[in-house]
Amino acid sequence: MPYSSIAIALRKTIHKPLMAAFRSAVNNRVKLVRDESECKQNVNPTIYAAAHVFYYDIPAICSCIADSVYILHGQEKEIKATSLIDYLGLKLNGLVSFRRDSRISRAQAVMDMATVLSNGGNILAFCEGTWNFSPNLLVLPLSWGILESVKLANREVNIVPVACDLVEGNYCTIIGKTLKYNTRDTSSKMEFMQTLRESIASLVWELYEMKTSIKRSSLPSPPDRYWLDYIHKHCAEIAKRNQYEEDQYSYKQTGEISLCEVLAEIYGLEYKSMAADYAAYRKIMMICENWTKPCITW
Repeated sequence: MPYSSIAIALRKTIHKPLMAAFRSAVNNRVKLVRDESECKQNVNPTIYAAAHVFYYDIPAICSCIADSVYILHGQEKEIKATSLIDYLGLKLNGLVSFRRDSRISRAQAVMDMATVLSNGGNILAFCEGTWNFSPNLLVLPLSWGILESVKLANREVNIVPVACDLVEGNYCTIIGKTLKYNTRDTSSKMEFMQTLRESIASLVWELYEMKTSIKRSSLPSPPDRYWLDYIHKHCAEIAKRNQYEEDQYSYKQTGEISLCEVLAEIYGLEYKSMAADYAAYRKIMMICENWTKPCITW
């Protein structure tokens, strides 16, 4: 059984040598900026809820966590197609894999996480559901599958916000303060996820402030070309990856729709993300800019 107490204990024994291999995957450019979780002194299992920025944040974050963690992953086939060595490393570390386009598979992943937690194992989850390609959101809306797993595990579980980013050539990680979730208070689920999202966003912003400033005058025209190049660079890190596909997996509240999507429908255009069709994206963005300009009345 991959999630049994014996399997978890085995992974704890190989954690240190395996993390040495993980660090070598990013040329040992791993830096733990701060760990405020105090999970070392706590016997309860932990869910590390992390912002997802790029391909290598998995080995970077795992290398900074003192204990072994099972990785919640929705793209097992893509990882295998990109690098067989990376795939074997993740399997050896411990995976809770699922298909993002299958509700049944996602539900099974929640039950698998609960099994890991009930047997004393830890989880690393990227609750945004995909890489964050947004040019203006520090953290995308979070899915609350981790809370369902905590409820099913029927034991106290730590939930810890985590952020990782590339700063001055190093993969820097901040592990935040432990949050407590009351499984008996179901009405607090959305409120807790918002608190978790804000906690992760604060850590992401702290890493942003550590980066070298970029002058606006040095950006290409229009400036969003800089963001497009950034997205293409990260999409190239994994096989068959594109922003339009990933946008479909970001968590959205039922009935949630953006102004761009509304205006695209009004003007008979197909709404596409920047990386999927830049020309179509710019056309819709220009309509949005004109739409949101303040009206001058006499």
